[in-house]
Amino acid sequence: MIFGIDGFTGKHLSRILKQRGYDVWGTTFPGSSPEENSMTCDITDKNGVANVLHRAAPDFIIILSAVTFVPDGLDREIYDINLFGPLHILQAATTLPKAPRRIIVPSTAHVYGNATEGSLTETHCPNPLSHYALSKYAMEQMIRPFRESLDLVTVRPFNYTGAGQADHFLIPKLVRHFRDCLPEIELGNMDVFRDFSDVRDVVAAYTILLEAESPPEVLNVCSGDAVCIRQILEWLHELTGHTPEVSVNPAFVRANEVRYLYGCNEKLCQLGWRRKYHLQDTLRWMLRAG
Repeated sequence: MIFGIDGFTGKHLSRILKQRGYDVWGTTFPGSSPEENSMTCDITDKNGVANVLHRAAPDFIIILSAVTFVPDGLDREIYDINLFGPLHILQAATTLPKAPRRIIVPSTAHVYGNATEGSLTETHCPNPLSHYALSKYAMEQMIRPFRESLDLVTVRPFNYTGAGQADHFLIPKLVRHFRDCLPEIELGNMDVFRDFSDVRDVVAAYTILLEAESPPEVLNVCSGDAVCIRQILEWLHELTGHTPEVSVNPAFVRANEVRYLYGCNEKLCQLGWRRKYHLQDTLRWMLRAG
């Protein structure tokens, strides 16, 4: 059961799980286009969540419904969806006749805050700097009491992208400007370093975690490399031959910008996961996908 099966990650995850023989069901937000084997559900509706779970009685649950692009929600909405939504799901899961075998609960690497050097491991002290990061860290703490009755795995994905991601995210925005040969592009701080993964690698990690025996309670999902935004612009120029005029829009520069963020994926690799796609591979895929 994928909460948010109609989202960017949900669509890719659903595809790989079906290929592996899973009977995949999911939820879509009321008013969105229906997906195969899907039910509409607003995770802020406690009763609606309970009804969906009791109808599906799933063996596995992955909670992908979330506010991930902060301007999409007000501060209260971020907490309603990212904190109380998962609470409703876990409360309902404890009332099922048969407990799910495993529940994957994505958090975010932004809980680590502003790190200036080194690779971030799962033991790095959290220091969330935004309401988005705070909502996810609060969620991590909220689920702790449920570990007594439910098999929970918390993942902290770093930035990831791929074909089908909305254009308001950074990499799709860059790809569109280069693919369509647009003359100029406005960006924020170009001197930030990020750990970017391919969404196909991320959903492969989630699939491994469904099947792994006794995985860690919390683990990073990341490439293990830090890439500067300026480097991505260079790669896109090499792939397309286009050179847009780049300007910095002060409105896009965050006061509490996390400048250097990349992760250690050692725990994930110990479970058999291996990164398959470099960011240049992902950019080629996105340029071809149109």
